[in-house]
Amino acid sequence: MASRRRGSLELDGALEGARERPARVRRVPRARSASADWQLAFVTLGFAAFGYVLIFVYDDATARSRVYTSTPEFKVWAALTIALIAALPAVWRVGIDLLRRLGRNPRRVLRAEAGPAVLGIVVVVMAAVLSGQYARGTVTPYYGETVRIAVVYLLAVTAAVPPLLAMWECYRQLARDDTRGQDGAAGVNRLLLLRECLLSALTTVGLLVSAGVLLTGAQRQAALADAKFTAPYPSAYVLIWGLAFSALLVVNFLPAFRRLSRRANATIDAILPVLPPGADGWQNRLQERNDLAGLLQVTGGVKDVLTSAVLVAGPLISSAFSMFLPGPPS
Repeated sequence: MASRRRGSLELDGALEGARERPARVRRVPRARSASADWQLAFVTLGFAAFGYVLIFVYDDATARSRVYTSTPEFKVWAALTIALIAALPAVWRVGIDLLRRLGRNPRRVLRAEAGPAVLGIVVVVMAAVLSGQYARGTVTPYYGETVRIAVVYLLAVTAAVPPLLAMWECYRQLARDDTRGQDGAAGVNRLLLLRECLLSALTTVGLLVSAGVLLTGAQRQAALADAKFTAPYPSAYVLIWGLAFSALLVVNFLPAFRRLSRRANATIDAILPVLPPGADGWQNRLQERNDLAGLLQVTGGVKDVLTSAVLVAGPLISSAFSMFLPGPPS
């Protein structure tokens, strides 16, 4: 009877495995990942070509625009802008991959958050365009500059949506994650995954907005290089812009990071409760807790804290660095 049951179980398992094989074959990502990489490369080239067209088509439509766009400072700004536009598909791809790693369907997430995302895009783009016009205080000589700048901001902010959603998805999953209801290894691995996704999203968005603030500084140098430019373009505007984007990163990153730190401490307490001094093995327990805290990497590592601080302050640092871009001769 036991052997028959065993054989029946083995046969049932084989049948179940046979039924599951087609699904596993469909989910093999190798061929699709290679094609996805090629697709990303072609899309990147397409965005670079679109950036070139956006910046240089009809740039000589008027005499003033022709003079303005002939300066080396304008060429620096144009090259940086085209490079930023070309990088946007990679930013979008990183955010989509992070949502998949977190177990979410990117299309469903984007569909569910479409309303707040569109509202945020509109607010940021309008604030960027209007503040740029206010900072210059004069009619721009660059033909169609307002529309061109608005398109750049629209593309950049849209590309940043998936990584930002990944940050808030980490925040929500950390709220649902109960370390007491799972074994220690699963809880630790889950926290490490969430931490990796959170920092990857921060790195992606931080580099993007830092590059955007650097573009603002390059745009200021191009405006000052115009011989007929008489209105002030204060450097404080670039610094304020960098500070604003650093604050935006703080608002989106800090809630999830604080919750991650609290969850890490709760995991350590659940797996390795503190033993009072004098109890058997209490010194070993302290060492084990320190080792687990080092593994989770969220309990005061100087390198991690500095890395996160630099990424969050990246836009402000970028705005200060833009002051040293090549400018017009004095």
